Amino acid sequence: MWGVLLFAAGMVGLGLYLLRGVWRYLQLRTAMQRWPRVPARVVGYRTEYGVRSRRVDVQVRYDYDGRSFEVWSGSATRAGYGRSDVQAERHVAATYPRGTSHQVFVNPQRPEEAFLEPPEPHLLAMMVTGAVLLIGIPIVPLLPGLFDLDPEVVKMVF
Repeated sequence: MWGVLLFAAGMVGLGLYLLRGVWRYLQLRTAMQRWPRVPARVVGYRTEYGVRSRRVDVQVRYDYDGRSFEVWSGSATRAGYGRSDVQAERHVAATYPRGTSHQVFVNPQRPEEAFLEPPEPHLLAMMVTGAVLLIGIPIVPLLPGLFDLDPEVVKMVF
């Protein structure tokens, strides 16, 4: 019994942690709508290899508030335009070719922080779905009447 409760508490805790991350990224996305957008030139790329993906960041050069900046612009969700296949670098290079100009979102409080894109909505949707499942699965056996389920079936399944 205690093992099941501990497992359920862990799942709910992980779900709440995911929802906290979603909340932070939604706040960032809202803030980015108010951030100034300035033209930036793509200078280069860097690739970091992870266990299951490659993180590709884009180096951009821009002027903001009378100063010049050259920064590594990754994904706002820290995914770094990550993809698991070998085409990740080519995809980023095709989207942001060297020497081209693109608009970047510049954080007015930290002008050395700039993003080419707002947080990816599909990643946020996956995080919300995961959080709902992690929180919902342990709750179903506790409240079978809420979902109009036969308590014996719930007991047998869980």
